[in-house]
Amino acid sequence: MKGLGMALPRIAGILGIPRISRMPRISRYGIYALALILIGTAVRLAIVLLGYPADDSAEATMGLMALHINTRGEHPIFFYGQNYMGALEAYLGAAFFRLFGVSVLSLRLSVLLLFALFLAAMYALTSLLYGRRLALITLLLLSLGTKEMIFREVEAAGGYSEVLLFGALALWLAAWLAFSARPDPSPVERWRRIAAYAALGLAAGVGIWSDWLILPFILTAFALVVIVCGREPRRLPGVALGLGLLVGALPLIIFAFQLVFQAPPSAAAAAVPATGTPVAAATAPAGGAAVGLLRDPSVLAGKIGGTFLISLPNMTSVTVVCPLKAADAWPLTAHAGFPVYACTVVRGAWGLLAVALWVWAVALAAAAVRRLWRRERLEKWTPARRRRVVLELARLAVLGGAGLTLAAYLAITGSATDPWSNTRYLQGLLIATPTVLWPLYHLHARLWPLARWPRAMMAAIPLPLLRYGAVVVFAGVLLLGTVNLMAGSAGSRNQVAEQRDFMSRLAALGVTRVYSEYWTCDRVIFQTEERLTCAVLDEHLAPGQNRYPAYYGVVAADPRAAYTFPIRSPQAAALAQRAAQAPGRYRRFEFDGYVVYMPVAPLGK
Repeated sequence: MKGLGMALPRIAGILGIPRISRMPRISRYGIYALALILIGTAVRLAIVLLGYPADDSAEATMGLMALHINTRGEHPIFFYGQNYMGALEAYLGAAFFRLFGVSVLSLRLSVLLLFALFLAAMYALTSLLYGRRLALITLLLLSLGTKEMIFREVEAAGGYSEVLLFGALALWLAAWLAFSARPDPSPVERWRRIAAYAALGLAAGVGIWSDWLILPFILTAFALVVIVCGREPRRLPGVALGLGLLVGALPLIIFAFQLVFQAPPSAAAAAVPATGTPVAAATAPAGGAAVGLLRDPSVLAGKIGGTFLISLPNMTSVTVVCPLKAADAWPLTAHAGFPVYACTVVRGAWGLLAVALWVWAVALAAAAVRRLWRRERLEKWTPARRRRVVLELARLAVLGGAGLTLAAYLAITGSATDPWSNTRYLQGLLIATPTVLWPLYHLHARLWPLARWPRAMMAAIPLPLLRYGAVVVFAGVLLLGTVNLMAGSAGSRNQVAEQRDFMSRLAALGVTRVYSEYWTCDRVIFQTEERLTCAVLDEHLAPGQNRYPAYYGVVAADPRAAYTFPIRSPQAAALAQRAAQAPGRYRRFEFDGYVVYMPVAPLGK
């Protein structure tokens, strides 16, 4: 054996195989980062296993897309029933279905994978811009979370995890390209940069296809490359960037061609009710109405109030410090009690603090750029000076993406009308976590004003306490939020058990075709793997938002299809009135929070 061990290196040398003296070592920071990534992913997997959140029709629609990819050979471009939000999670879910079978857990593994990759991208980005210590602190905070944060990181409803992953990845690639730019790179470096440009374009294209909320971070990443890399984007690397962008956004291009070249709908098709109208299209105001709302001072005040009192505090974990119910939190009324007003003050202060930290970080980076910037061309700067300017510009790119995200949110009317549920549109702000922590983490005496009394007051407080105190507070709040979410998952488990019992009772009644409301239909179809088919009816018992219209046709063709609605829903009230006008035509059952009407004879629709 010893002779064989000595002979193998010689044989490798004869064959031209490079000799590896030892395995590459992973630094202790890398080991810690990997541990935090695994912990953060494991925490979310445990939350999913505990039953949170209960499956709903939005997630079930993604599950049906994954199921159809495997069983019907379909290739959806967008979330069923709308022409936006890509189907990446459906394709990943289809792969996990083949590995582990069809289930909600298998579907959510796709989101957990995206989240783990997001943490890895955040570690790479933060290490590059702020150092590995702050990168570990960032991973620690992002591995924890509150209900509002974690919900979008475990539910496979599309878009939000992709914004985090591809936004962070695009910024890291852009920053790496900016740091490594050289006037005369070697051939190996040139091809490495071309590959990085292609990867940046691919990440941007897939991100834009997945969710338009990523655009602020893509714009700032591209701006960083254009500003720092000189003429390079106008040459072969720019071509690689464009090709990567085209490949990543290929589903969008295919969809555009389908719109241009598809045949106009026939008269018969035009007569079919539009059952797949997107929610956003149905609820968005017309263009003229939107302009009027922007000019209305009361609406502008509502947007600012909703953003800084509800949405931004929700996304930055203040709900643990001061919990409020959505109905009590917004809009504020004269009937609100002292606890509501007290919590509103705390939430407002928290939201203003988050913005103040962002402004502070922007001011620090902008001041550094202004101090270092001179009239000389970028190529003539010393390497150290150039690296410092690039560093601050890269930090401004991350901060700019967060700022544009907040500005875009302030522009939509939903920030005033329903800021609680629209908090999800601020999910991308999590990418800016290290940039707003940096001013606190990098505290030193010269950051304070020159007046004597603040300096004297701050001199009495140890700087390490100031640096790490805020981080400890944030980590404690997020840890409390995570523990509360795990402890409160019993309600979700009860809801899941009730859903299973409901479907078992329908099966016992021999029901395979039902009419129901939106939040029931796709859920029961997915959970029964299409053994039960459901069609959505609106409040007037007319065809509702059927994201996969073929289901409505299947149910409508069955004259014995049952009707099942939540007991207190408008549809249940309307059907009760219809049943009262036709005595003896239905058998009525009530269980698991639903009322079920089964026709005893074929009925005409």
